[in-house]
Amino acid sequence: MQGDPSNIYYPTGMYLAYPDGTKNAFASAQWFSTTDSCDAPRMTISVTNPRTVSANAKGVVDNRDGRLKLFVSENGGSWTDIPIGDFYATSTRQVSEIRVSVDGSNDSWKQCARLNWNTTPAWIESPKATPSPTPSPTPRSVTITAPNGGEVLTVGETYRIRWTSNRVSNVMIGYSFGVGSLNWITSGLVPNQGYYDWKVGIGNRGTPSSQVKISITGYENGVGSSTDDSDNFFTVTAAPTPTPAPKKTVVFAVDPASASVEVGKTVDIGIKVDTQGQTVGGVEFRLKFDPTVLSFEQSFNPPTESCGMNNAAGSNQAGLINYAVLTDKTLKCTLTVVRFKALKAGQTPLTLVKEWTLAIDTSSNELTLERKDGQVTVAPPKK
Repeated sequence: MQGDPSNIYYPTGMYLAYPDGTKNAFASAQWFSTTDSCDAPRMTISVTNPRTVSANAKGVVDNRDGRLKLFVSENGGSWTDIPIGDFYATSTRQVSEIRVSVDGSNDSWKQCARLNWNTTPAWIESPKATPSPTPSPTPRSVTITAPNGGEVLTVGETYRIRWTSNRVSNVMIGYSFGVGSLNWITSGLVPNQGYYDWKVGIGNRGTPSSQVKISITGYENGVGSSTDDSDNFFTVTAAPTPTPAPKKTVVFAVDPASASVEVGKTVDIGIKVDTQGQTVGGVEFRLKFDPTVLSFEQSFNPPTESCGMNNAAGSNQAGLINYAVLTDKTLKCTLTVVRFKALKAGQTPLTLVKEWTLAIDTSSNELTLERKDGQVTVAPPKK
């Protein structure tokens, strides 16, 4: 007689279920009864080919004082008590039979039970564990990413060499023009950071050169090394010749450009210089005057805007004031102040003599000059 897996009373007999292709053990079943009594009822699930399975079932046990027992036959086995109420029975063993029996402690209900399946019991073959393969060690490697061919670098610039790597602790970096011409950039091992800032230079080889490659050897401490070269050649060009800044004009000026004085009195005339921000190696001037109108009295540093380098010397006989000093600085100041005494009424130019007024740079090259002369007018004494 056919049994109903969802609502079964167990008299004496056997309930058999055979797994089908979907491994649902209770998908079809036959119930065999030999007596109407409740003597030792049981349910047995037989397995033709023993295998590791999960026999899962959730249901309700209703036999008052009785208990269901789950028996797994594996060349013998053990009983597992299932308390009255909801239960979930699972076995994941190499089995040939799963048996459910009733064993009650109350005589009136002894060995009688009803199973109400809430879910269809399923016999599910447990997946076999696939051992994880032992991972192969990552091979040691270094791979240049830049410069890797086609780039144009300039001598003197800072270029960042880049690479990727595995199992590399330190590297040595060099450049070459082909096989057998390796020149080291690093003087030894440097830490592997994945980049190196190279101040581009290729020794005494002429530039431009379009046949340059980078070579990197990566070292795994105590194990070994791996080397990579740029895939293709790159070019290194010569540094551009710097265009010299145009030299500015050095200005010498008589200050004030025009002065007046009475006979018998003195007048102070400054000689100023402005090198327009250029560093000069030395300056010199010669100031010419009329010795019949003025006479040289003395020279001195002014109280303000002084270069602090007065060394002027005058000659009344020749009507000349001479000045020369070596320096190594920029100048925008008064070189000296010359004091003249007025001899007679008249006018005299104060001329910076072209041939003897000059400024040189730190390489002793003459710089372009602008001279600004002056004059002094001497008036008769006031009566």
